Amino acid sequence: MFVNLTNSIPNPFHNSIIIFFLPKYPHQIPLRSRWQIPFLASFPNNNRRSIYMTKINKTIAPEYAKQSQPIGIVRSARTLEEGVRDLLSAAKRSQTRLHELMNLVVEQLLEQGNKAILYDPGVKSYKSALRKAKHTYGNPNMIRQLTDVYRGSIVIGSRKTINSAIELTKSSAAALGFTIVYFKDTFKTPWEDGYRDVNMRLKDTKNHGLIGELQVHLCTVKKFTEIVGHKSYEILREMPDGDTKQAVKKYLNELTRYGYTNTVEWPEVGCIEELKIRDSRRKKTSKATKKRETKRKTEKKKKTRKKN
Repeated sequence: MFVNLTNSIPNPFHNSIIIFFLPKYPHQIPLRSRWQIPFLASFPNNNRRSIYMTKINKTIAPEYAKQSQPIGIVRSARTLEEGVRDLLSAAKRSQTRLHELMNLVVEQLLEQGNKAILYDPGVKSYKSALRKAKHTYGNPNMIRQLTDVYRGSIVIGSRKTINSAIELTKSSAAALGFTIVYFKDTFKTPWEDGYRDVNMRLKDTKNHGLIGELQVHLCTVKKFTEIVGHKSYEILREMPDGDTKQAVKKYLNELTRYGYTNTVEWPEVGCIEELKIRDSRRKKTSKATKKRETKRKTEKKKKTRKKN
């Protein structure tokens, strides 16, 4: 039995939940212990080795209201962890539909004589989604601002193809029941680290209005991102705020700006084909990992049954 007493018991721990674990039947409590509180635990979030649950924030920062997740999907969630799982579960259907959209756009680009490929990484992983949800803009743990639970990108070979990719995406999205609620072209105004793409947030009108992310990438830029750019981002993300982080950020941004500026001008020579090969290897590795994990869980269940 699980009893959430967050609102009824003063909690001295920051951003934690106090819980009681009670047995289902009173006779399971030893006689000498029935006068005692069965079990009281609090799991502070700053201890990564602890098993904990995080408070959920279902409000929205005003500037993100138009591109926020529908309240209906996370309404019954009691913790951030539950909310993330609810969103990821709902995202599976939208991920399939997004793949159809990307495939349609790529086919049309190829018919026009352009080089293009779709990149489908699948629904966001639970670990990554939870980490991002804990650091949402405005306030922490704002579950409805986790808007890339389903995602994908259309990778093109030339800058000249960008406008065609955008127009085809807009027309195809509307036909398949997606509404574009956010659009930003950073090829025109790059981020401070030099990164650039076309970023869209889509609302799936056929799946409760669930929000996801679709990007248009230039192949050479995406390649540099995977080799250098994202690693730079991860280094800064793991560093604590302070003067040291700002100093490191300054030099890393200078490095990546130089790289991105040059990659935009690089000719597309085998980049799309290379990405196809790497994506194929990634999918095979992912399938093998899932197979091993399934086998491990099955063996664990068998051992548990034998003990019982």
